[in-house]
Amino acid sequence: MASRPRESFQIGWICALPIEAAAAKEMLDENFGILDEQDPNDSNTYTLGRVGKHHVVIACLPGGQYGTTSATTVANNMIRIFSKSLRIGLMVGVGGGIPSVAHDIRLGDIVISCPENTCGGVIQYDIGKVVAGRKFHRNGSLNSPPRALLIAINSMRAAELTDDPYYPEYLLKAIGRNVRTQKNFNRPQ
Repeated sequence: MASRPRESFQIGWICALPIEAAAAKEMLDENFGILDEQDPNDSNTYTLGRVGKHHVVIACLPGGQYGTTSATTVANNMIRIFSKSLRIGLMVGVGGGIPSVAHDIRLGDIVISCPENTCGGVIQYDIGKVVAGRKFHRNGSLNSPPRALLIAINSMRAAELTDDPYYPEYLLKAIGRNVRTQKNFNRPQ
């Protein structure tokens, strides 16, 4: 493993698709490479890096094996391998949306789920059903995000009111790195 002990990685970043993992790697301020000492019982490949002051470990679901079972396996292995340090796990990627008149969400928008009333913040597709009138009826809920993330969300909301955002710089850097990143991550013309 390049230059950082395993115990320094506190944030786990899981992607479902290879293009999401590629985008995640492009967001790293510093890429430490892959974990050299691989546990023989763990089929994950871990990319290690830093975003700002945070050391992150990135893993992707196995090709063609999507869903909650595969994501759980990747997360459990990540937790086991980085058990001494991992504090937060995130599933990050191109998510399915539930557009509405109240929320004009389009492909490419950055969306962060937040708990509200009886909803934990994310609506899992298999914890509900479509009923008469094509309305979605939840029949369960997921846990709310950890307190540390809820605090971070409020800090981001406050910064949004006063500060210029940093993410456009990250996006431009990632897109402009080479011809492939321009082709794969640039906005459609």
